[in-house]
Amino acid sequence: SPGGASGVELRDGSVQVEADSRLEGPLRRIPAVGWDADFQAVSARLHLPPGWKLLHASGADEVPGTWIRNWTLLQIFLVVITALSAARLYGRGWGLLALAALVLLFPEADAPHLGWLAVMAFEALSRVLPHARLQSAARTLRTVMWLGVLLLSLPFLVEHVREGLFPALARPYQQMRGAVQHGDYLAQEGRAPQEAYEVPEAQAPAAPSPAEDESYDMAKGMRSALGASAEALAGSARSAAPRGGGGQRAKKAFTQAFDKNAQVQTGPGRPRWTWDEIRIGFNGPVQRGQELELWLLSPAANLALALLRAALLVALLLLTLGLPRSAWGRLRPVNPGGTAAAALLLGMALALAPSPAAAEEPPAQPLLDQLRERLLEAPDCVPGCAALPRLRMQVSGAALTLRLSVHAEAKVAVPLPGNASQWLPTRVAVDGKETSALRRAPDGTLWLAVSPGAHEVVAEGPLPARDTVSLALPLRPRLVEADADGWRLDGVQEDGEVEDGLQLTRLQKASDQPAAALEVGNLPPFLRVERTLQLGLQWTVATRVVRHSPAGSPVVAEVPLLPGESVTTPGTRVQGGKVQVNLAPGATEATWSSVMEPTAALKLEAPPASLWTETWRVEASPIWHMESSGIPPIHPDAGERAPEWHPWPGESVSLALTRPEAVPGQTLTAEQGTLRVSPGLRATDATLTLNMRSSRGGLHPVQLPDGAELLSVRISGQLQPIRQEGHAVNLPLTPGAQTFELTWRLPSGITAAWQTPPLAVGLPVVNSALEVSLPERWVLFATGPRMGPSVLFWSYLLVLMVLAAALGWAKLSPLTVTQWMLLLLGLSQLPALAGAVVVGWLLVLSWRGRTPSLGNWRAIFPLRQLALAGWTLVAFIVLAWAIQRGLLGRPDMQVQGNGSSAQLLQWFEDRTGPDWPQGRVYSLPLMAWRLAMLAWALWLARALLGWLNWGWAAFSTGGLWTEPAPEAPVVAPAGPTPESTPTPPAQA
Repeated sequence: SPGGASGVELRDGSVQVEADSRLEGPLRRIPAVGWDADFQAVSARLHLPPGWKLLHASGADEVPGTWIRNWTLLQIFLVVITALSAARLYGRGWGLLALAALVLLFPEADAPHLGWLAVMAFEALSRVLPHARLQSAARTLRTVMWLGVLLLSLPFLVEHVREGLFPALARPYQQMRGAVQHGDYLAQEGRAPQEAYEVPEAQAPAAPSPAEDESYDMAKGMRSALGASAEALAGSARSAAPRGGGGQRAKKAFTQAFDKNAQVQTGPGRPRWTWDEIRIGFNGPVQRGQELELWLLSPAANLALALLRAALLVALLLLTLGLPRSAWGRLRPVNPGGTAAAALLLGMALALAPSPAAAEEPPAQPLLDQLRERLLEAPDCVPGCAALPRLRMQVSGAALTLRLSVHAEAKVAVPLPGNASQWLPTRVAVDGKETSALRRAPDGTLWLAVSPGAHEVVAEGPLPARDTVSLALPLRPRLVEADADGWRLDGVQEDGEVEDGLQLTRLQKASDQPAAALEVGNLPPFLRVERTLQLGLQWTVATRVVRHSPAGSPVVAEVPLLPGESVTTPGTRVQGGKVQVNLAPGATEATWSSVMEPTAALKLEAPPASLWTETWRVEASPIWHMESSGIPPIHPDAGERAPEWHPWPGESVSLALTRPEAVPGQTLTAEQGTLRVSPGLRATDATLTLNMRSSRGGLHPVQLPDGAELLSVRISGQLQPIRQEGHAVNLPLTPGAQTFELTWRLPSGITAAWQTPPLAVGLPVVNSALEVSLPERWVLFATGPRMGPSVLFWSYLLVLMVLAAALGWAKLSPLTVTQWMLLLLGLSQLPALAGAVVVGWLLVLSWRGRTPSLGNWRAIFPLRQLALAGWTLVAFIVLAWAIQRGLLGRPDMQVQGNGSSAQLLQWFEDRTGPDWPQGRVYSLPLMAWRLAMLAWALWLARALLGWLNWGWAAFSTGGLWTEPAPEAPVVAPAGPTPESTPTPPAQA
């Protein structure tokens, strides 16, 4: 453009433009339109990766899903009331803390919301009620509500902090990998490279009417064949057989003209991952200068907010539990107690601990869509899965019978001749058996599902009561035979080539012709000259002369050529720059083709007075920019919109043509790539899969790691004899989409600190994935790209160690801090509930030893003893389970993220450079794990001997099955009076 900006030329008519662009730097303000034009309607979709959140968006009318949009007036009212209540009950400082906590918590979906009001309401009642019993009841209800809030808060705390640390854990079983549809579509369609980057959107078939469902319902099991392969086969039939005869062939040759020196852009490649999608809408028109301002929170900011929310939530829980009334007093409970503190810490640990044996979440919707696409994908042979070698037509009376030889390579759908607007069969038989595996497409074509092999198909139906009947041929046969008594067959050329359609014309006898009622006089001849200029790499002119006067008399005319026009049609006479047109009495039109030299200016002028009127139509390819002056053009309502002029005699049109330079861009794009690495003990196998799109042929080198031995190379699924040259493997590129698969082997195996081999693909790659299939190893850590696996065992172990320190410090049992840590370390491989059984057993035994007497509850003493005995049995079963799982099982390190597991680690990166991203795995052999668990089992067996002695003493204190009755108080006998007590001799 004159301003130096790149763009496209929008011509008359509808156009669909798809442009890829990349903005570097922080995305604070972006153009709402992106084009130098005003738009009537604009919509946008914002895709956010894991860890990113949209705080607010301005410049648009509808942006649901932002942090600010999640607030409602009711939520604001509840937050203010709760904060004011906290200020009245606990002081202004705690009121401000409650306000800050609730502002951050209320927009979160899983955070506790309404429970705070109930807790504070019962707290207020406990302070103002007059009677002690009412106050006690209010405090009890407050405690119950507080426990409910606690049960909601603890899972929220765990998931919230974990998602802040590892954003991929928000959906641990979802893979950030999108299927590349662009290259697959081109491979199926077999399109030319110059049109390989304009992929039409697939249109869903219209729902058939009830009558169509009743007549042409297909079998339930054939839906995949009639869905996927029918669309691909229809596309191949349309591309292989252009409609409309010679004119359409010329048009197709014009549109497919390709400049050998042109470098068609393949684009930068688009990441196709899906995570959080936010739709942005605008009401009304959007101006070209309008901007969209996005307030985004990065993963670091979200982590800081997650930690702040967790701290404020814990402070609010402690406040409502019973903190001092001072605003900034010490954060300690009012009534501290060892047992209560231990129970609280145990409950928090159980809630915070993830369950290693938890059931897997159901797969996400993108994964289900991907599986559905794989089930419904077209066969590999598309678009050449079916052929029609022979078609035999037989007309008997008013019925038409078609006998077709159909050869199918796969289970596909084949279009039958005919159309709903002209003729369709009422009965279809395959190999002598009538079938109902049919489906009528929205365009009126009837599709038949066939199995692999050769089939004889018979389709028959009545002919309509018309003189001419047209039969469309979506799939052209190689040989057509006809037995049509009383009909003439058109559409089969002299050289045997079959056109896109056949036409049956009813033959009428001379006696059937109506007699002429009036004698018609002779009118002077009058013609219409239609000139169609096709301006591409080569300029061509298609001229058509049509008779407007009645036929029956010859017409001779001289039609002048355009400046620089040269006729190329054989048999066309040219004399003095004019074409000699001679129409026979029965001829209605004449055509010829010409070529022209490209020029910067062209003038079209109608003769002042002649026997014809002219029509001009100019079809300029995208490589030419045209400006016209003179009479205004008109545009037809249907079909392609190209400028057309209908001049009066003497009128003219001047055309100014320029050829703008193309915008340079890359000619090779890697749309998707996957590196699968399988390390062994002594060697490592690796497979690289690349989906590439190229507009030019050539060789592209891929550098393999040191010591790599190339095993195989596949291109689009076919094994190719390509050799390794040093470290390089040269991949042959052809215009279009290709899939390359390289497999090699490295002589080194897995080690304790193992890293995926380096790989240089030589160009940026989008949608790159790294997969590591591990042998049986004890995975300790895994690092790599941000979207990948996380080993969650260490955070779980940290919680267990804090709990062990608290239990040892509380002195609730004879176990020391070290013993608690060792015990919980071994129990970490069991579900949290199983570990709680053992910990609770030790705490209850300790309480039994300190509380031998139940006082007024002496009657339930035997029940308590039975419960302790049963609990002891269950605790021993859990300990035996822990030993068995540690010695014979595999370590559960809780590897999650991007669909990963302990045996399969998966990383994803939406855009990488020429060097493939690497992952690092720290692991040990399983023998190291089992030796460690053997040492723990021996320690546990030795420690149990001491714990059993202590446990028996605690269990039997005060009696085994009955609590002894309390003894009567002993009364001391009355002593002698002072007067009767003898005095010692010394004192006497």
